[in-house]
Amino acid sequence: MNKLLLAISATFLLNSAMAQAAVETFNFTFSGAQFSNTAIANGFITFDTDNFVSNGFGGYSLNGQYTDLGVTVSGSNSGNGSFTNNDISLYILSSPIALDFTRELVGQSSEERFGPSFGFGPSFGFNGGDFNVFRLGGNAPNGTGQFTLTAASGSGEQMLLTSFAPASIAAPVPEADTSAMLLMGLGLIGFMVRSRKNTQA
Repeated sequence: MNKLLLAISATFLLNSAMAQAAVETFNFTFSGAQFSNTAIANGFITFDTDNFVSNGFGGYSLNGQYTDLGVTVSGSNSGNGSFTNNDISLYILSSPIALDFTRELVGQSSEERFGPSFGFGPSFGFNGGDFNVFRLGGNAPNGTGQFTLTAASGSGEQMLLTSFAPASIAAPVPEADTSAMLLMGLGLIGFMVRSRKNTQA
């Protein structure tokens, strides 16, 4: 019976955590292909998506700090390496529309304006969007233009944002009545197991 109670408690806590989770990790890629070079920057950023709010100027921006950030540059002539919070900071994350953080972000604005066939391109949109990181020190890459990251502190190869997507697609948050039915079902199973033991005794 103790195991059953433990399982029910764990299920309840898991459902509560799923309902409250807003902190997400996103992977991003900047590529030099658009600028005819081989430099690539792969990175990740973790932040609370609830902090991405209307900025009062007809768009949305990240209102708050990220919790973790890292970038690795490869294929550059002079700016290769891995860089962390000590080397870079979030520079900007903005969009002319409220983004759907459950899927690829690149192209969402153009997709909304012109239809799914236009859901591509190097940006969240053509108007007011940007994502970039800013160098704090050393040889870290530096944001030098809209959706453009440049290796070697801004003096190396330019790279354009090609992907910005959730590291993993979160499971859907169960509705309250679904959770209640699950708990009732577990309780009924426990009652049946207990009744069977009493009958056998």
